[in-house]
Amino acid sequence: MPDFQQLIDNLNPAQREAVTTADGPLLVIAGAGSGKTRVITHRIAWLVRTMDIEPWRIFAATFTNKAAEEMRLRVAKLVPGSDVARLSISTFHSLCVGILRREAQHAGLSPRFTICDDADQLALIKDCLRGMSVPSGSIKPEQIRNYIAAAKILMLDPDEARRELRWEVGPIAADVYDMYQKRLMAGDGVDFDDLILHVVRIFQREPEVLAHYQHRWRYVLVDEYQDTNRVQFEFVKLLAAAHGNLCVVGDEDQSIYSWRGAEIENLLKFPEIFPGTRIVRLEQNYRSTETILRAASAVIANNRQRLGKDLWSERGLGERITMISGYNERDEAAIVVQTIQWLSRVRGLPLSEIAVFYRVNALSRVVEDQLRQAGINYRVIGGIKFYDRAEVKDLLAYLRLVVNPRDGAALARVINKPARGIGDKSVSALFQDAAAKNVSLYDALVAHKDDKAGALSGKARAGANGFITQLAQWSEYAENHAPHEVLDRILRDTAYEEALGGDRDLEAITRRENVAELVSALEQFAETDPDATLSDFLERVALVSAQDEMTEGEAVSLMTMHCAKGLEFRAVFIIGMEDPIFPSQRAVEDQGNFEEERRLFYVGITRARDLLFLSRADSRTLHGRPCYNTPSLFLREVPTELLRTIDDARREWAELNRQRAERPAMREPAPRSEPEPEIERIASGGKFSLGMRVTHERLGEGEIVGISGEGERRKISVKFDAGLEMEILERYGGLQPVESGDLPF
Repeated sequence: MPDFQQLIDNLNPAQREAVTTADGPLLVIAGAGSGKTRVITHRIAWLVRTMDIEPWRIFAATFTNKAAEEMRLRVAKLVPGSDVARLSISTFHSLCVGILRREAQHAGLSPRFTICDDADQLALIKDCLRGMSVPSGSIKPEQIRNYIAAAKILMLDPDEARRELRWEVGPIAADVYDMYQKRLMAGDGVDFDDLILHVVRIFQREPEVLAHYQHRWRYVLVDEYQDTNRVQFEFVKLLAAAHGNLCVVGDEDQSIYSWRGAEIENLLKFPEIFPGTRIVRLEQNYRSTETILRAASAVIANNRQRLGKDLWSERGLGERITMISGYNERDEAAIVVQTIQWLSRVRGLPLSEIAVFYRVNALSRVVEDQLRQAGINYRVIGGIKFYDRAEVKDLLAYLRLVVNPRDGAALARVINKPARGIGDKSVSALFQDAAAKNVSLYDALVAHKDDKAGALSGKARAGANGFITQLAQWSEYAENHAPHEVLDRILRDTAYEEALGGDRDLEAITRRENVAELVSALEQFAETDPDATLSDFLERVALVSAQDEMTEGEAVSLMTMHCAKGLEFRAVFIIGMEDPIFPSQRAVEDQGNFEEERRLFYVGITRARDLLFLSRADSRTLHGRPCYNTPSLFLREVPTELLRTIDDARREWAELNRQRAERPAMREPAPRSEPEPEIERIASGGKFSLGMRVTHERLGEGEIVGISGEGERRKISVKFDAGLEMEILERYGGLQPVESGDLPF
């Protein structure tokens, strides 16, 4: 068994205090990159190894199953031989499933209750709407589902929700919620949000049941505490009420999920709610340079909803933050991609260590276009590539039908989007008829135009006839109008955007932004080539999709800043730094939460390890029209002494490149969280020698730090500037002595 005291000695003083403070309420304020997972796992190991706490008396809550498994494995390495399998490390929902199975009778359920997934929920909501004679299409089932989820997170029953939730669908939604819950219970079922809510209700009503679980879990730990919602908070509070041994780890400056129910007050008011709380601040950052941390601290200092911390790093100042300004969004994206090329080809950063962040998904389109043109692989994290998004594919299908009405796949996709009364049964009948007659789906549709005895009912036939007429009108319109004007006409005639949902539906708003971005793409396509046709545009998009499918290997990561939380990259670009994009005018108006927007910027900044780029455009097409945006307020909050222009950066990099060519020993090693094992370093004759600067097609530049073996087994050990150290067979490695050259700008 390892010397656990030695593991404690490897922690910094604040981490050690958090790990060894065993009893009573403990609030660990964990700054970005400060090693919070290390603290949680070492604390569990300390309880088991030093305090002799049985593993089954500890519960640690995480927010993902992946994080729970990683935590369990790390604890097992710290305390080998212990019965770690009996540790309760899981998400709230996973733990509550087990509790609810055992205590089902107290919730009016059987132990064999069914957990409904999203599809089951929507189906049940649709049945309720039909049972209440709500006209089809007047309200989206997804809106009702979101309403019910919000109510359950706030622990509101249907009557309470009717009084307290001010939603545009509220009056109907509360009635549907009532019927939905009764039918769910009658079918011995629960939905995802019920799992915690039912357990909390049982704990509140059944003191003996609560006492049993309080005795079972004598030590409770919660990770990412700033992301807990009301029902999760109540669960934790009840569980720890008897013994008070509650340790929560979080960062109020990274609370960015209020739109899905998270309440920052759970963390801010923790010392008030749990008297005698000990507060430990983890302020040493192991990820970023001092310059990046100073920028992040200066920005977040403008928030009032804070407990406060001062992040610092031993990594040195590093490079200044680079400002990029384009004439428009295409110019901005071109500069960003050009810089990515230099980072990859000259500086040697792997593409996987480069990320582009944005506030809204629609901003990814221009960057995706530029990356494809440059032949740079990319992947969209936590989302879908622009031309693969459902609403974009719908509208492209409409455009394909304008060019070719007999495009069966396109017709099948949108024949009832938005709803025209042509249901699945009617479409299936049309497919069968088309197959039997060996004609296209469109021809089968036309054939049933006046056939009252055919496959289509009166309502479906009326919808189909109207659609046929519209297709003919759009095709005629396309002969004398630009592609973006054709799409505008389709949007007007179909009311497609209105059918996406209400003005307070976040998903519908995001989809409408993507629709507007597709219109912008068509406008820019026409500007680039005024003579280009709709067919030309569709051909280009088809080729784009085919190329996307072939993307393999290293890739630049594209994502919203919400998706970036928990990740880190050597180089980060944050684009669209303009009002009203960031801070988001919609978020500020809808939630009144300007400070959360600033926290989101803080999260984006602190994902960067070495290089941070803040990018904006003087003009940008938004919602189908050009806008001249002012720089984001957040840019003015970054101290000017920490900033440089892209031209300054290019000059500094050119000088650095010259110095490296002249003095090979000069380089910037990437930070490492753990030491790597030494390899044999011997000098040997041949083409390469110790200390020589070399370059590799994919890994970039580096310095030879070791040579071993002979002949065909001769290996060259290279420490690359990107931070990797690799052994490469000389015979096949593709290494070449470095030669100085001009930067590709």
